[in-house]
Amino acid sequence: MILIIGGSGFIGTNLEHYAQEHDIEISLCSRNPISGKFSAFKCDINEITPESIKGFDYVINLVSYLMHESSEDPLESTRTNILGFQNLMTACCKAGVKRVVWLSSTAVYGNVKHVVNELNKVNPTNIYSASKVYNELSSEIYHRACGMSIFALRVPAVFGPFRKYEAMSFNDRIFYAAALGETVKITLGELRLKLSMIYSKDLAHIIYNVVFSNKKAFGIYNVGEPTSVAKIIKVLKSLNDKFSVKVVPGPKRSWGTPLIDSSKIKRELGIDYLYGIPGAFADYMQEIRRNQQTHRHQ
Repeated sequence: MILIIGGSGFIGTNLEHYAQEHDIEISLCSRNPISGKFSAFKCDINEITPESIKGFDYVINLVSYLMHESSEDPLESTRTNILGFQNLMTACCKAGVKRVVWLSSTAVYGNVKHVVNELNKVNPTNIYSASKVYNELSSEIYHRACGMSIFALRVPAVFGPFRKYEAMSFNDRIFYAAALGETVKITLGELRLKLSMIYSKDLAHIIYNVVFSNKKAFGIYNVGEPTSVAKIIKVLKSLNDKFSVKVVPGPKRSWGTPLIDSSKIKRELGIDYLYGIPGAFADYMQEIRRNQQTHRHQ
């Protein structure tokens, strides 16, 4: 049985839908209400006990303050991202959980301009990325101390269905404009951005395959593919010629994500993407068209 901690959000919803489509039995817990096919209960990562997760063989942890949230409230971010994580790992160890899969971040690499893989030095530049590095180090300690299998996935920018419209990223809004044949306004700085990305459906596919993998007991893996805003726009225009871009004045942006090499997870665990880029772009556009009202008003 699989327990998903923090199952009410964007990625959790994608995991729930994947489980439904592939007949995977899961339970979900979150501080927020969850309704649907699967059993669910309320939980707080800081208060999880061994008794509350007894009987679960696998745990997927999605709970984390995001980067901007960590900057706004570093104390609460530390309480959740580090102390809450340690509480969960301790409870899993005592409850006899066989494997934990959790989401780290490519932000651990810091502001790098070259392609990075798992052998590159980590260089956290903020509270959020520092918490991920700390948890990666402590994961190996828990693995050695209690024999629990632990995998951390270094995730870049995630795009895809089931994100609340008001929380959508810059990239998601480009996809919406492309799917609906609209014009999107971007600055020259945004057009020049380079980044790594992963489709939420691909991430769900990878997470479950890591859960069920029998090849290793511990690992840290990059997931996602490098691209650029200019390349994204080129592919989207080829998929819908009614989509257009208007370059407008604006400040030069320094935002971006490290360009990653994610070949290790395929090489060691044999796990590949369901869609990949650009297949994911076409599928996401179809999702947007099919569920336009749902996506915009979730």
